[in-house]
This record gives sequence, structure tokens and C-alpha cells, in this order.
Amino acid sequence: MAVNQYVGSWTHEKSEGLDEFLKAMGVGSIKRKMATTVNPSFRVELDGNKLVIHQKLLMKAKRTVFEFDVERTDQNPLDGKDVQVTETMDGEHWNTK
Repeated sequence: MAVNQYVGSWTHEKSEGLDEFLKAMGVGSIKRKMATTVNPSFRVELDGNKLVIHQKLLMKAKRTVFEFDVERTDQNPLDGKDVQVTETMDGEHWNTK
């Protein structure tokens, strides 16, 4: 697994087509404007066979811990509803299903 390439600190720089995507998902204009103007930062750590992601967005912080190929429950950031998520590695590509 090439997961080590993701370990480190990351800052979001830009989103292309995000407003159109969110609009198609039914997200209101105020939430769309907020989503397209913020630049979250991330810190990714490896803890044994688990990946830990620390996300910081304005005044909110989130910590996510998961293992690849193991289904988990997460919260959809658009509507707050619980969704089932599985993270996988396909070669060097990290996928979320």
C-alpha cells in the first residue's frame, strides 16, 4: 500500500466546479458560498494499520480514524445524515465509496 504518500500536512487550494456540483445536489446558496470560499487544512497520520485525519475548517475541527477496506459510518457534510463509507487503496489511489 502506498498510503505513506498521504501522511503529512495538506492545505486545500481550490475547488473547480464545486458551486455547480453543490447546486445540483440541492445545497442552498448560503451554504454553497461558504463551501466555495473556505480552505480547510488536513493532517494525515498513520497509527499502526489505521489512518488518522485531522481536519480544520474555520473554527471547527474534526478527527476521523479508519482502516482501509472496512466499512464505517460517517456524517455527510452537506446534510448531516449518516452514510456508510469504505476507504480503499487501488495502487497509489485512495478511494472513498
